[in-house]
Amino acid sequence: MNHRMQPAELRNKPLWIQAVTKAADANQQQIESWAAAPGIQTDANGVVWASVKPISGREFWLARQAQARATHRINVLWQPGFVDGDFTLRAQLADGSGRIFNFESVLNVDERNEALEIMAIEVV
Repeated sequence: MNHRMQPAELRNKPLWIQAVTKAADANQQQIESWAAAPGIQTDANGVVWASVKPISGREFWLARQAQARATHRINVLWQPGFVDGDFTLRAQLADGSGRIFNFESVLNVDERNEALEIMAIEVV
């Protein structure tokens, strides 16, 4: 059964989507930092609304068998910036909790350009 994701389903977590940037410091050493990801559409507060859910114990165990490390599934409405960018993305919860998720993969659900499922690792 196909389920079309509705925007209301994504209202449980505000996320800041960030991309790694590299710049040289005073000693010409490359320093990585994180900034707002280019090409990602956000609301007026710089937020993308998403559903963030931990992967169940069984799913995690099965994923480990395939050498995957994802700990959470993040669902957002489809937009090309998530899949067309040539950069590393991460999400940081915008609720002040400081939780950070590194993206492992971004899947276009049913290849319909309606929803994205992001497999992510929570940074602890």
